[in-house]
Amino acid sequence: MAKVTVIFSGTVPAAVGQDPLRPWREGFSGGEDSLEAIRVPADHPESLRAACQQALEAGSDFLLLADALLRPAPAALDIFLENDVFLRHQAILVGTVAGPDGQLLFGGRSRRGRLVQPDPTIPVPCHFFDMSCVLVPAGVFSRFRSPDDLLRRTFWDFGYGQKVAMAGVPRMVAPGILARMDHNPLVPLWQDPETPLWRRVLSYVDSLLRGALKRIRAVLH
Repeated sequence: MAKVTVIFSGTVPAAVGQDPLRPWREGFSGGEDSLEAIRVPADHPESLRAACQQALEAGSDFLLLADALLRPAPAALDIFLENDVFLRHQAILVGTVAGPDGQLLFGGRSRRGRLVQPDPTIPVPCHFFDMSCVLVPAGVFSRFRSPDDLLRRTFWDFGYGQKVAMAGVPRMVAPGILARMDHNPLVPLWQDPETPLWRRVLSYVDSLLRGALKRIRAVLH
């Protein structure tokens, strides 16, 4: 059975307890020893890069990058893996995440940043994607110059995936809604395709300054 490492970004809810993989095991046909978990802080690319490297060196066949607050659908992992077989392990598969009201929150995106509606039965292409629920076959990493080609985005992009596209790696949206969130998270203005460019620029600069201050405080403490 394929080995899957789930890399959780953010704080795992207390209701999940000490086992963050418990919700992902529901409906999963693989064995207990085929799943591993790594936790990293939210919005911390360096930790995410190190976790990916750790999982690859440990022999993982797949990396599932997931927001820690997700409530996966039953058999979400099986849906991911079945569609990966269909795509011959050559594509990045993006899971669509919905809010409590059913509104789509995260998933695959068009070139203009709009969310791609998932098909109920087959994977469909996207250009960009959110890093909230993403399955990456280990072999795909060998097609990048560095993991940063996958893990970093720029202000001009409405999601991750520009350098992935340049590497010739397909980006596909998995069928159905694979996870939900109990609340609608606040999306920064600079990531909103409906926001005017000048407001996106101001929001982006503000986020950079806040991130720099956070890192300075961490060093001082």
